[in-house]
Amino acid sequence: MSETILTAVWAGAAIILAIGIFLYCRYWSKQGANLSSQSGYVTPYVSVLSRLVLYLLSRLGAPYFFGRLYISGLQNMAFGNKRQRYIICPNHQFEHDVAVVSYLIGARRWRFLADMAQLRGWRAPWMAWLGVIPVETENLRARVASMNSVVTALEREPGTSFIIFPQGRLVKDNSLARKDFNTGPVIIAGRAAKATGDNFALLPMYIEYVTDPAKASLGQRLLAFCGIKREFCGRTVYGCRVQIAKPIPVKADEERSKDEIVDELFQAMTALQNGT
Repeated sequence: MSETILTAVWAGAAIILAIGIFLYCRYWSKQGANLSSQSGYVTPYVSVLSRLVLYLLSRLGAPYFFGRLYISGLQNMAFGNKRQRYIICPNHQFEHDVAVVSYLIGARRWRFLADMAQLRGWRAPWMAWLGVIPVETENLRARVASMNSVVTALEREPGTSFIIFPQGRLVKDNSLARKDFNTGPVIIAGRAAKATGDNFALLPMYIEYVTDPAKASLGQRLLAFCGIKREFCGRTVYGCRVQIAKPIPVKADEERSKDEIVDELFQAMTALQNGT
């Protein structure tokens, strides 16, 4: 009798778990549909589970997909002060650059902006789960709506930082041009500082992928010897260098013009690129 009861309990627990997983997936599927159709849509929350999963995937996947990470300037990304938040500004060479940034940030609270054109199929619910805010890049009104949504999300989620690619598009050759840098990060930082009372700063970050096979790690050489192909965004890389410059504070009552601050951001990233 006791075995029968125990079996029934386990069966009931399994059914409840299955229903819970189904409803959870269905919920995020609907959130994904909203994400792919509404520029500036903000998901109700970013779960701790999603941050942990992305962090673990980036940690486990890093050695396989982009090899060794060479990081400098990590001390400039200090998260000890809860009232200090960052608008993290990396250069943008591949769609999955955010995985590199995730590796550095860990399971802390953060969101990021993504082009709606990239939020199709299975990506939509996945990106919704991770806390992406979509933007229709070719529509000025939609871009403004997305920036408003970012500020709203930062205001209602204490301690959250934000990732935005200041170039606003993929630059495959990894070149930096001042004309590509827009004022979006500055506007977001200034408005968020005013709305929350927290300190916001732009955090310049330069990502460079190693393409020289001679730099392959022992593990990568072993995979190649076994005939196992690995590609990161359509190409094979043998390492990744990430450089982080000192934060650029943006005040709520900033006296400098937006273009002056963007100039400073561009100069900082150019200095990182040149190794100066």
